[in-house]
Amino acid sequence: PIAAAGHSYGELVALCAAGVFSEEVLVELSRKRAEFILAAAGSDPGAMAAVGADGSTTGDLLAGIDDVVIANENSPKQTVISGPTPVVELAVENLRRQSIPVQKISVACAFHSPVVAAASGALASYLESLEIGVAAYPVWSNTFATPYPAAPSEIRAWMADHIARPVRFACEIEALHDAGAT
Repeated sequence: PIAAAGHSYGELVALCAAGVFSEEVLVELSRKRAEFILAAAGSDPGAMAAVGADGSTTGDLLAGIDDVVIANENSPKQTVISGPTPVVELAVENLRRQSIPVQKISVACAFHSPVVAAASGALASYLESLEIGVAAYPVWSNTFATPYPAAPSEIRAWMADHIARPVRFACEIEALHDAGAT
């Protein structure tokens, strides 16, 4: 059977490919989503860094550093952290002192973190104006590592929530595999 998934923003592209909304809607949705995210980020758009460790290890290493979150669990060997710029810089310094591979990522803002979380409400309101269809095949969620629900209201809610929640990509790929994806 056919299924789709996308990493972070790519999840919207997967929903479009599955027929949940048109390409024209995807373009406008992308523009509006970016506007909402940048407005939510404010004067400090934040920062992100790739860490050469799994999510659990990274979480343990960051204990006590407030406002830095795990934004992406990309693989068993890579996690991405996100948060306000000064705090991410402090986390990067601390990880380097512990000989943990870490690299700042050039991004527009601290995606999938509290820095941009307020964009979820604005996106939810905007999504109410869009016609949302039924997917032609399952589209898997980064947030929940399960297929999106069929109800348009639930699809809208998951899309809006996705902005502030972590991308659990490694878990999603494992769940896809367990469901028979190759």
